[in-house]
Amino acid sequence: MKRKLAGLGLAFALAELAAAYLPPLAVLPTAAFFILLSIFTRRFPAVCLWLAGAAAGLTCFLAFYAQNVAPVLQLAGQTVTCVAEVQTDCTTSYVEGMQRGTLRLICVNGQDTDFFVYCGSFPDLGAGSIFETTVVLTPLEANRYRMNQFADGVYLEAECQGDYQKMGSSGRPEFALYRFRMFLSRKLNRYLPAPLRGIESAMLLGDQSQLTDVVKKTFQLAGVSHLLAISGLHLSLLCGILSFGGKVSSRFNRPLLVLRALLVIGYMFLTGMPVSVQRAGFVFLVSLAGYFLVQPPDPLNALGVAAIVLGLASPYAPCDLGFQLSFCGVLGVQMAGALSRAQRRKLAPMLEQKGHRSKILRVGLSLLDSVQAAAAATLLTTPVLVAHGMTTSGVSIFSNLLVVWMLRVALLLGIGLLAFACLSILPWITWIFQGFLILWLFFFYSLVRVCASLPMTQLNLPRSYAMWIFFLLSALALLFWKCHAIKRYIPLALTLSALAVVLGIRMQKGIVRIALVGNAGNPCSVITQDGRAAVLFRGGAANWNAVEEYLWENGDPEVSVLIDLRQQPSEERTGAEQVIYAEEQPYGTTRLTLWDDLTLDLSHSIQGNLAVLDAGGYHVAAMTGNIRLEQPVDVDVFCVAGSYSDQIQTKILVCNSAAPKWLDEVAVHTDVYTGETPCIVVRPHRSIIFEEVRQLAVQ
Repeated sequence: MKRKLAGLGLAFALAELAAAYLPPLAVLPTAAFFILLSIFTRRFPAVCLWLAGAAAGLTCFLAFYAQNVAPVLQLAGQTVTCVAEVQTDCTTSYVEGMQRGTLRLICVNGQDTDFFVYCGSFPDLGAGSIFETTVVLTPLEANRYRMNQFADGVYLEAECQGDYQKMGSSGRPEFALYRFRMFLSRKLNRYLPAPLRGIESAMLLGDQSQLTDVVKKTFQLAGVSHLLAISGLHLSLLCGILSFGGKVSSRFNRPLLVLRALLVIGYMFLTGMPVSVQRAGFVFLVSLAGYFLVQPPDPLNALGVAAIVLGLASPYAPCDLGFQLSFCGVLGVQMAGALSRAQRRKLAPMLEQKGHRSKILRVGLSLLDSVQAAAAATLLTTPVLVAHGMTTSGVSIFSNLLVVWMLRVALLLGIGLLAFACLSILPWITWIFQGFLILWLFFFYSLVRVCASLPMTQLNLPRSYAMWIFFLLSALALLFWKCHAIKRYIPLALTLSALAVVLGIRMQKGIVRIALVGNAGNPCSVITQDGRAAVLFRGGAANWNAVEEYLWENGDPEVSVLIDLRQQPSEERTGAEQVIYAEEQPYGTTRLTLWDDLTLDLSHSIQGNLAVLDAGGYHVAAMTGNIRLEQPVDVDVFCVAGSYSDQIQTKILVCNSAAPKWLDEVAVHTDVYTGETPCIVVRPHRSIIFEEVRQLAVQ
């Protein structure tokens, strides 16, 4: 193995990832299987390093869990009096005048502690404030954000019971750096108009509080949302200021290397040490250490060291989405770099020649390098996004090539503007930086909006199907690489990918998906089919926000019709093409046609409203109130909200509450499924299945 540190770091991180996601009883048998498999192969000595890294990662995870996580989880279900310190991620809560975010509990029931909890509502005191209150500690919800919270060191959720008593402010250095970062952000806000101020603050300082939803969605559609989160790209561009052209002799200038290392460390602390910055910073520091010791640094080995360092600090770090995207992106860039070097070796005789032909070839190879780097990074990060249930952009390669080069100039102009604005000298130079930065950001954001308006900007790939395709392509790549026939793999992979896309589109055509979205116990039913959407609406503005978020994450289809099932409806800004109020319908049952082959029987009575969807012979019901019918209705699935009714006869119930109050009323032979966003998938006249659900035991 040529890159031992890279292999060791990869095995270390994968072992921690497996230990976090796999059930405890599955970890050891899985490890034993791979050990036995390696023992009975001829390459056992070569994989010993991988086994050592995996064993170290598993040991680190178990030790960390026993020392730090298990004692905290034992507090779940208790009501405690605590002293809490507000962290820097606090944002406005849904309750007026309150905040939500992470709290650091420094004292619990009179005993000194040091662990983090998430709280959905606490006083608006600001980051670094300390207050005393009484909280109820509960486990975190088992949703898609749970592992990211674990990676941040948050293992419990706290519900404040009131009686807040402020006790001053924290004097820890991280809050001083946070206040300094907010001071610089306010300086930028004074000189830049909206929305440019939010873009510059996010790219330079990591402050995303000024970013609007429109800007975030625009960057996401264009596939360049990574520019708004500080990462290794930003760090490399800023530290590249001190490279002075990157001359070979500069690596021996040790004072300059120390200065660059201090700049890296200072910028890491200034931005609040997010995972992407930690990874980039460690890799950069390892590279600088190599130059300092007159040793050529290897990016993959540096990446392996960063994985080990982050994994030692928090074994849940590999579960963080930013960690996974960051590492996969870097691996993609390294793959593209290896391919570029191979291309140059092959074309070396032509490049050494003099004349216009060799110059044109060099320019062409430089452009090809950029395309390959963007394509490889996109290729490796796409499976991560799909695995987390996120959409991808079909124009990300083009948009990255178009706008990424502009980031360096935007960062430099922002630094210049802040420097002269803070020093309050030569105001005319400040105005020059301000003018150039506004023009540059306007051009930058205009290009992003152009990319976001292109076709196929948002690709909603079916997760299970897409992950099988990625696995197949990866397995074939490994097989062809082992057979030294990687050139034959590329056309085969392109052919298989095209075939998979055609089959995927064909298989998804006509499928009806009914998802329960919104407040637990009172969700909306979102129906989608072939780029169209209908909503059976319950709840209020918070539920509609959840519906919009769900639609955005699933291809952003237009809502053609909204059926308001509430008994006391109020006007909501939904943006639906057609709104039908159940309360305005005549008493009895009214049949509505949603679109081509989907019909809805809407029953209205004094006690409540009932909607029964007919999707290709399968019937799915949703209800508000407690409707009484002349005779019970037989359906295949009943989407239950706050109350259960025996007027709807079914063998399958679906809800989004972990502990529904009506569970005791359910018949013994009825299956009850729940989940954060449970989804009913109907193939008309063929089958019905359930996704993102788990079964509840009937009491």
